[in-house]
Amino acid sequence: MAVAFGRARYWPKVKLEDRIRYPIWVSAHDERHDEEWMKPVVRPLSVTRDVVAVDNPLIALRVAGTDLYAMGYYDHDKGRLYGIGVWIKGKGVVVERSKGLRFPMTLVAIPPILRQRDVEFVLRRAKDYYAPRTS
Repeated sequence: MAVAFGRARYWPKVKLEDRIRYPIWVSAHDERHDEEWMKPVVRPLSVTRDVVAVDNPLIALRVAGTDLYAMGYYDHDKGRLYGIGVWIKGKGVVVERSKGLRFPMTLVAIPPILRQRDVEFVLRRAKDYYAPRTS
């Protein structure tokens, strides 16, 4: 299935609801947009081989055992997340700058990854840059 994208959006202005509605985003960086612009993957709503061929997608995640959401870039080749941020009090916060989070932190992918639902990653410490896939 071909990958279809929505319109490019300025990432800092994208609300949590939109990040969950479209749980997969890729860079929209081109001659009109700088690196702060992203575009949602509107089809398929799962991480497929076609999606990872486009870019390392930014995917929506649930923080297990909490009511928090997060986003992280998914590196399929290495089976891990990086560049992880958590949505706290209406704002995206880089994990290493957040306060009050408990570690190790289990992150559960909202979109299926290669047909597998609820794929888990574990971020062991706030200062770790990568969260390896565990399931």
